[in-house]
Amino acid sequence: MTYFGCAAVSQSAGEQRFGKAGMTRGWILVEQPGPWGPNAFAKFPVGLDLLERAREWPVKVTAIRRHGRAAPGDERAAFVVSSSAGWVERVPFSALESLDPSVALADSPPGLGVRHRWPLYLVCTHGSKDTCCAVRGRPLASALAALRPEETWECSHVGGDRFAPNLVCLPHSLFYGHVGPADALGVVEAYERCELAMPFLRGRSGTPEEGQAADFLLRSRLGLLDVDAVGFVGSVEVSEDVFDVDLSVRGAVTRVRVRCRDDGNEPRALTCSAVERHDSWSWEIDSVAELVG
Repeated sequence: MTYFGCAAVSQSAGEQRFGKAGMTRGWILVEQPGPWGPNAFAKFPVGLDLLERAREWPVKVTAIRRHGRAAPGDERAAFVVSSSAGWVERVPFSALESLDPSVALADSPPGLGVRHRWPLYLVCTHGSKDTCCAVRGRPLASALAALRPEETWECSHVGGDRFAPNLVCLPHSLFYGHVGPADALGVVEAYERCELAMPFLRGRSGTPEEGQAADFLLRSRLGLLDVDAVGFVGSVEVSEDVFDVDLSVRGAVTRVRVRCRDDGNEPRALTCSAVERHDSWSWEIDSVAELVG
């Protein structure tokens, strides 16, 4: 019997995925062997303290484990990742107790451990947060672990349960949704070419929703796949749900006016356990203009 949860509802409705990747700009990854409860760090006081210290920063503290819940090696893994600067450092597990979460926002690694060659692939399988994350995430984690065993980690909640299976590619913090096991190879091979797998892209986290949406829509129009071909400069709301977004493209600044609107679907739950129903929205381009001077 197929489980028809929030992700299947979202996918069958054709909900737009892009523009929904959140604001995370840095990551702290902590190996925490499963199973996980609703809070993956509930039995790990250092992790709970780290979560609390990270609240004031756009830094996500995330539990990771190997697929199949394999036991950790001689020392549990811990990584600091800067999505804005594009680096990964593996740090000693003992360093977590006094780690300043803001180091994940720095231009260069803190020098506590060793520079780690990216990529890292995170697949959300946090079933106690949302059933879809487990039911849909584990087959993707299995497929990806077979393809990239050293780079792949199951992870705790990353948000966007209805887009499960969710895959995050680090260090660039690219969020992909509704990625099936058969799609895994294409997505990771694109990332390893420093390209985007556009059909599954939720966005590059760290910029506001309108910035992620404008980036996706402009790339789609121009056929730009290179991860760094488009950069967010800034945005302003010019009227209700209408934004002017400035993007750097090929050395010039392009202004994209985007509009957010109700997508016309019936209100639905954002997670499997949610009682409240929400309207869903989609983004479209109103205009594009290259700025001079």
